[in-house]
Amino acid sequence: MDLGFKIKKINDMLEKGYNQLLQEQDLTFSQHHVLVYLKHQKDQTARLKELEKHFNVAQPTMAGIVVRLESKGLVRSSVLPDDRRVKVVTLTESGNELLHESFLSMKKGEQMLVSKLSDEETEELGRLLDVLYNTIMGIAQDYEADAGKEKLC
Repeated sequence: MDLGFKIKKINDMLEKGYNQLLQEQDLTFSQHHVLVYLKHQKDQTARLKELEKHFNVAQPTMAGIVVRLESKGLVRSSVLPDDRRVKVVTLTESGNELLHESFLSMKKGEQMLVSKLSDEETEELGRLLDVLYNTIMGIAQDYEADAGKEKLC
């Protein structure tokens, strides 16, 4: 099995596992990560366009995630008063509270993930994943700069 295929399979299994863990909070893996992102933004608010770019998804995909989070009362969306074309998304108090619970579920999943590794191996895995991620992002940026076309990642 080649490296790219292994990474894809691991990603698929992780997403499925985390989605199962997050079912208790009625959240998906993607929804959880949008809440986490908002939590770390100034005023716990981000533009929809910023979310699309950060998560590398199309506008309809992110709009769907936001609509579902909004229907659960976890975020609130609005438009900027000075530019009504710009949609912003804000984490609500309910979203903050649920985020704490979902974080505990995610932590449990992460502990299960590395349960067969020593502390040193877990640290090394994290370091190697950082190297791989940064390499891929560098390649994607170079590709975009050279081609001036669609994103690779």
